Amino acid sequence: MSKKIEFIKKAIIVPLLFTLVLTGCSSIGGSSTKTAKSASSANSKISEETADEFVDSYMQKMKNHAPAEEIVSDVYTKEFIDKLKKNGQWEMTKQAIESTYLYIKDVSGKRTGTLTENQIKGAEFVFKTLTGESVKITAGYSYDSTTSLDVNGEASNIPGEFCALYLKDSGWKVLNSSVEELDDAFLEN
Repeated sequence: MSKKIEFIKKAIIVPLLFTLVLTGCSSIGGSSTKTAKSASSANSKISEETADEFVDSYMQKMKNHAPAEEIVSDVYTKEFIDKLKKNGQWEMTKQAIESTYLYIKDVSGKRTGTLTENQIKGAEFVFKTLTGESVKITAGYSYDSTTSLDVNGEASNIPGEFCALYLKDSGWKVLNSSVEELDDAFLEN
């Protein structure tokens, strides 16, 4: 596989799902310990359905090359976006996302599970590490994803994992972390 494909893979994953994580943190931890404790009662069937609808909408936005503002608002809170604008990093973030669009041919995701209470606490820790914001997450689900790229006629699929999180006062957001990373974040916190 060419170096350009490898570069584009890295350039797509980071900007689209983390939009240039300014703290430099891309994952947490080493080992993984799972808990059998189930997540809060907010994880009802309706929450699963609304999470799936949100994720489908997010994937369509990426596939259809929606304005970067729409992608970023599905990842971060309005307050964090305001910080990006105030710090002069908004245009760079938008350009990074939009520069990857021409390589994306398809994006898909499938729900793989419900986050446990400990994973939700881990997600709150990761979110705070990435943004500096303390958030309250009331529901969360894990997803597998595939991003299909075409760079100069060379096709490639990038597998990934992410979570859809329901933030109190901010709604659904995407977090580019696996359940193992959330387990590790909980243990580190």
